[in-house]
Amino acid sequence: MEQQSKENSSWRKKRDDIFKECKEILAVLSERKKNNVLSEHGIDIEIKKR
Repeated sequence: MEQQSKENSSWRKKRDDIFKECKEILAVLSERKKNNVLSEHGIDIEIKKR
């Protein structure tokens, strides 16, 4: 049981790190979209919030 709890907390930390990274990427993308940086390169991204 102790081992499983350790694995869970390790997995949770990885998941939280991934979420944090995704949020940072989305923030950069939405900032660039706002500044029209992406559309200059022919990239059109629609960011939807859940």
